[in-house]
Amino acid sequence: MEIQKLRYLFGDVFKICLITTLVGVVIFGVYAFVTRDNDIYGKLPKPYFQNSLTREVVWDASAVSLDTPAQEVVFKVKNRKISREQSWGLAGKLGLPRGGTIELDKNKDEHYYTKNATSELSINLTDGSVHYKNSGVTASTLATSTINKTQAAAEAKKFVAGLGINTKTYDLKQPKYEFLQRTPGSNHLSEVKENKANIVYVSFNRKIDGVDVVTVGGFDSLSIGLNNQNQVISLNYSVLEVIADTNASYKLISEGSAQSKIKKGQGNLNRYLIDAEEAVANPSLISVGKGKTYFYNDQKTEFLQPIYVFEADAVTGNQAEKAEIYLPALKDTYFSK
Repeated sequence: MEIQKLRYLFGDVFKICLITTLVGVVIFGVYAFVTRDNDIYGKLPKPYFQNSLTREVVWDASAVSLDTPAQEVVFKVKNRKISREQSWGLAGKLGLPRGGTIELDKNKDEHYYTKNATSELSINLTDGSVHYKNSGVTASTLATSTINKTQAAAEAKKFVAGLGINTKTYDLKQPKYEFLQRTPGSNHLSEVKENKANIVYVSFNRKIDGVDVVTVGGFDSLSIGLNNQNQVISLNYSVLEVIADTNASYKLISEGSAQSKIKKGQGNLNRYLIDAEEAVANPSLISVGKGKTYFYNDQKTEFLQPIYVFEADAVTGNQAEKAEIYLPALKDTYFSK
């Protein structure tokens, strides 16, 4: 009888072990499937960053930290160009001559220009960047009036909608503001607090898959300048349509790998996102801290890929200036030589 009980007991233990093993195998398989590489685009061009460093420096990476997923999607660009017909249509909606001129720059990019007595429009037809300025409206700004930022944001959205601009990738729910004051008797603008401003720049940052997009010079954004009469004085944006294939997943380098690369001097020093006027002048020490993941739009390649941007202090003598360190987030094996 006791032997029979032992048989039942060992049988139950075996069943439990077998079930536990099977569950473990299933969980591991699901994890391996979810975190697998799916680099369907093959080798990618390595992102290029401008670097303001002009000499060897000491890198302090002891405080580097990074909260990032193990992998991220790479998006293929579907379109970033503007046709001549589209540029003529935009010029007409802005009240400018549709004809204008077409020129090629040294990089073979095609540019469209048109203007009248007070306004001008410049479009890079190749990379889809648009720049409009109305100096006549700026000159008419009332020196004593103040800005209502909520109303300005609403007017900015209305203006953009009237032009038929595709705002699908812009975060229209979270406008950013830059407050300026026009000097009486000139078009000189100086940055001031909200209650002193008679000019406001309303910006909507571009987001892809919930992640902010940055480009050379700062956040990739749709920016509209308005005066205190809610008249538009400027418009800046770029065309970007991507193929939303969330299966194109690539593994990111870890915090430790990023720290190692920074120690070796592989970071790129800039001051894009903190909106500084000038680059850091020849620091001797760069202390790097917290990092964040962004998508990088360099307006030239056919891919939108993740990068890391780290907060940093650039030290020269006894003076430290805020800066940023840019680093590719994908593993080196994904990049073409």
